[in-house]
Amino acid sequence: MAATALQSSRLNLNEELKTSTGVVAGGSTRRFVLRNVLVVAAIATSLALLAGAGLLLRSFAEVRRADLGVRTQNILTSAVVLPEAKYKIIAERRAFYHRLFERVEHVPGVEAAALSKQIPLEGSHVGTAKLERDTDPRKDGLSVNWNYVTPGYSPAL
Repeated sequence: MAATALQSSRLNLNEELKTSTGVVAGGSTRRFVLRNVLVVAAIATSLALLAGAGLLLRSFAEVRRADLGVRTQNILTSAVVLPEAKYKIIAERRAFYHRLFERVEHVPGVEAAALSKQIPLEGSHVGTAKLERDTDPRKDGLSVNWNYVTPGYSPAL
């Protein structure tokens, strides 16, 4: 039984080659043309994607080198978050920030100092404002960004 299976599994390569050559010559070239068109389309798409990726990387590098119009050398920013358990009253928080600001201002080498709730381009605090003359109850108000800053904030930036 194993010998019969082995014998039936042998291929006659000569016959296989004749059969496959006959298929190509017999007029089923449409299948091969379609396959070739798909291969060319896949290569063209790959090249377009590669070119697009290259342009994207080049543009990203140019954006990183762009002059922002702001001097960024020798600038220090820091985030200070006070524990609410220790600073429950707003007056205590204000006093802490006032002392911090005075100490930072007097550090040797500091040319300008300022405090703000939010650093530019690092998010924003959004609130709603409603104009007094706008009496339409259907309007919720305008969405506005706000920031607390100390005097001298703009020159420090």
